[in-house]
Order: sequence, then structure tokens, then C-alpha cells
Amino acid sequence: MSPSHAADDALAPLVRCVAATIDDFNALLAELSPAQFTAESTVLPHSTIGKHTRHAIDHFRLLLAAIDTGLAPADQHVAGAADEARRPRPSQQSKLSSSAAGSADAEAALVDYDARERLAELETVPAAAVAALEAARAGLCAALVTRNPATPVRVAAVAVANGPPVVMLSTLAREVWFTLHHAIHHGALIRAICIEHGVPAAAIPATLGMAPSTLQHLSQAAS
Repeated sequence: MSPSHAADDALAPLVRCVAATIDDFNALLAELSPAQFTAESTVLPHSTIGKHTRHAIDHFRLLLAAIDTGLAPADQHVAGAADEARRPRPSQQSKLSSSAAGSADAEAALVDYDARERLAELETVPAAAVAALEAARAGLCAALVTRNPATPVRVAAVAVANGPPVVMLSTLAREVWFTLHHAIHHGALIRAICIEHGVPAAAIPATLGMAPSTLQHLSQAAS
């Protein structure tokens, strides 16, 4: 099996998770009226189904914007792996200097999930949210197929309200997983708001807001 095919197989569950997560959101949104989409929760103050949906979409869009700045295509990753295989082992060469490593990291694309646009349309118009989710599906799946999943990505995060952002090093695949896990978490909150507002149970996807590990545990417990 070629390196590229091995990578494709390893990432196949992540691609399926993209589809499953967005399918759950869109299946619910297809059942909601604009009034239900924007009705504020009394249990979760200042929350609406639309706001939680827009928040998840913002994270997808910010990651995709970083990807568009020029992460390495997968063929470059394979070529790089071949070069690495021919390179002398650490016992045969000195370690990469910390300054050189820092320089390489500094060139990685930067994702700042706190720099959200908060587009009103995405939290008030269900059809607009569905379109944005479909664009996210296409972008994330394409990134996993055509880009190097191990490409370094810098992540900026506001860790304290009165301090500057912290910048951390991650990878493309890890950030795709983060945005999915983040969306699933907000799906759980959306489920709670749906129940609060009397959305029929049949309209709420059974797996909305449920992590894959939870679904796996429930399946194993039932067998």
C-alpha cells in the first residue's frame, strides 16, 4: 500500500465524522421554522438553536480560511516522507536547532477561533446555515483528501479575559477533529433547546450531539 493510500485509510473515519456531524445538523434544520431557529432558551440564557449553529459554523469557516492560506498538498507530504526515509538517523546527525524549528513553526498557517464573524444570517435563517454547513462539508473533506494531515497549524486562543492570545502548535487533522468535536458538543446543547421548545422528538436526529465514542460505548453495552 502506498503512503498516500495508507493515509487515506487512516483518515477515512474522520471523513465519515464530517459527513455524520453535518448530516445531523442539516436534518434538524430542515425541520425547523425560522421562529424555532431563533427562539431564545430560558434554560441556557442568550442561547438559540441558531446561535449555537452559527458558532459551530464559524469554527469550520475559520479553519478552512487558514487552510486556504496554503497548507501543503498531500503529494508534497508523500515526497517529504520519502526524503525523510533517506535522511540519516538522529545518531548520524546533529539535532535540528531550536531556532530552525521555531522558524518552521512560525511559518505554519494560523487559526484564530476567537476571530469569528458572527454573521447574523447564519443564526437567523436556517437555509443560510444549511448552505454554510454544506460548504464546510465540502471544504473539510477536500482538505483531508488533498492536504497533508500532519501539516503544522498554529492555533491562537484567548485563555484569560485580560491577557494576550496563547499560540499553540497543532496539525491540520487534529484541528479538523477539534472543529467536529466542538460542533458535536454544541449539538448536545441544541438538542436541549429543542426539547425545551417542544420540537417533536422525531424531528431531532438520534445521534445529534452524541460523540462517536459515546455511540461506540452504547453499541458495545447493548451487544
